Amino acid sequence: MASAGNAPLKPVGLRMTRLATPSFLIKTYTAKGARQPLTNWTLTFEASPSLDDNPVDITYTIGSGITVTDELNGEFTVEFATADTTGYPNVTTVLRYEVTGSSSEFPSVILSKGTLTIEPTFV
Repeated sequence: MASAGNAPLKPVGLRMTRLATPSFLIKTYTAKGARQPLTNWTLTFEASPSLDDNPVDITYTIGSGITVTDELNGEFTVEFATADTTGYPNVTTVLRYEVTGSSSEFPSVILSKGTLTIEPTFV
């Protein structure tokens, strides 16, 4: 869940298994609680051990890991690629993530944030 404007966001925890290709649906809302349309928005997903890390470990944008599934109702998916988790050790790893967006009305907005837990693959 996310909001454009000044409303505070509740962190969202995402969980996946290393080497898996999960897809997460994210819904956006205005500061007043209505759905935030994503018409003409740019979206970026970034994850790393700390949001202060540069460069980030995982980055997705629209057309490359992010798909807007319902533009008028502010819904999009973030789909992970196997290659993005192969470099992590086969132990539980916790990353911090943010999804940012921008439009002509909102130059830069955090749409979602939280933790991404990558669970080990058992062979």
